Amino acid sequence: MELVLRGSSWEAVAALLADGPRTDVERLSIIESPQITSVDGLDLSGWTALRSLNLSGNRIESMEDVQWPPLLDELNLRNNMLEDFPASVFDASMLTSLHLAGNKIAALGGSFERIPLLTKLYLGGNRISDIDPKVFCSLPHLEVLYLGGNRLSALPATIGELASLRALWLHDNQLGEIPANVMALHSLEQLYLHKNQLVVLPAEVMALRKLRKLSLRENPLVTRFAESYRSKMPSLLELAARAYLKQQQQQPSASIESLPVAVRHMFSQAHQCHACSTPVFSEHVSRIDFLDLCGAVHVPFLQYLCSESCSMHVQSSSMDGISRAARLRKVLLDRYNPHLSAPVEALKDELSNWDEGFD
Repeated sequence: MELVLRGSSWEAVAALLADGPRTDVERLSIIESPQITSVDGLDLSGWTALRSLNLSGNRIESMEDVQWPPLLDELNLRNNMLEDFPASVFDASMLTSLHLAGNKIAALGGSFERIPLLTKLYLGGNRISDIDPKVFCSLPHLEVLYLGGNRLSALPATIGELASLRALWLHDNQLGEIPANVMALHSLEQLYLHKNQLVVLPAEVMALRKLRKLSLRENPLVTRFAESYRSKMPSLLELAARAYLKQQQQQPSASIESLPVAVRHMFSQAHQCHACSTPVFSEHVSRIDFLDLCGAVHVPFLQYLCSESCSMHVQSSSMDGISRAARLRKVLLDRYNPHLSAPVEALKDELSNWDEGFD
């Protein structure tokens, strides 16, 4: 049985609760009531059949000391006025679906290990700029995570701990990069990254064998990428590190422990060559590989190579015959203009006219 209270005052809700627990109600909705600003002390522990509670569209600012139904597995709190993640939610240990979109939550943290059965978490349209890394370590069964429309500029590396994740929404944020740990998300099928500040994707994305949908529109994937990776003069520290690598090739027994601490630190921060695993430093990025990820669009993936000769051992792009500048111009995502309302069909027609560079 479903019970719906729409636009009711809190007094009307309190009168309903005063009549005693309802053991025949499986779904309860108390919605669209602007006068409801607090549900502190709400006691539904006697509603033993209740599995779904909808409190959306109110103006709830506080929900302390709430007693949840013992079988509650779906809680909808979207479009309220919550500024903090409600700690009382963690007392609903049977939750599998939690909706908190459209609030004013600024940080994501708390005792998520107390709701280990959670499979769906919706937090879109908040003000989240900070995520406690421990959150992603506590949700082994999470399949859907919606964080679109927030203020995230970075993601914790622990995002890779979400082993069951199938769909991840990160659009409309301020992300400049995606952690390489995404390669651990082996179940991921959908990844939405549009409307961010991404200039490149980590090559580890290609390890996501189940990925079927990848949204990248309105990211400076190419133009800003080209600007930010122009050649730079290597620092003295990098020259020292390169000299050690050259010496090691001639004398394999040379020990890194004999180097100054600052130079050893450079090795700890270095990337690895994609071809031979030799350390590659920040100012020695020598190649961008353009890979066709969705059958129509070429996307830039960063490839770190220790030398030009190593590029011979890496599978060449289908665009190798075109100059570097021409490659950048020929990426469809760089030509996308959000102020133009060109339909997808028009973009496909344009793509079909580019005979060279695309399979």
